[in-house]
Amino acid sequence: MIRRHRDLLYGMALFFEGLAVLYLEQEQIIQTYRRQFRNLIRNNQEKLEQATALLDQARCGNVPLEELRQFDFDIGEWYPDPEGLVRRAEILVQAYQDTFPGRDRSTPFSKQETLQLMETAVTRL
Repeated sequence: MIRRHRDLLYGMALFFEGLAVLYLEQEQIIQTYRRQFRNLIRNNQEKLEQATALLDQARCGNVPLEELRQFDFDIGEWYPDPEGLVRRAEILVQAYQDTFPGRDRSTPFSKQETLQLMETAVTRL
């Protein structure tokens, strides 16, 4: 569950990376998306930390497994179409893994790489 959440967050980062290229000449739109993405990362990073701590406690037997199963990330709750955002994130992560196998996620993208990734993802939508 934690791994999936990290993947979804990375997929959303890829989604916003694509938006930045799409709206390259429209700085106000890019800034709006950047603020939304920063809020998304901050809120979900806190949830990841909580989930990781809860998992560590469960491994030590200090938390019932049922409590761990009930943990909810509510990813994309702020977005008008959360299910669509999650779907896009999943597709983008899969496209990333297929297009750039073994690449470290912290490596920045060139504009061409971003376009290549978006093209791969669009064919899967």
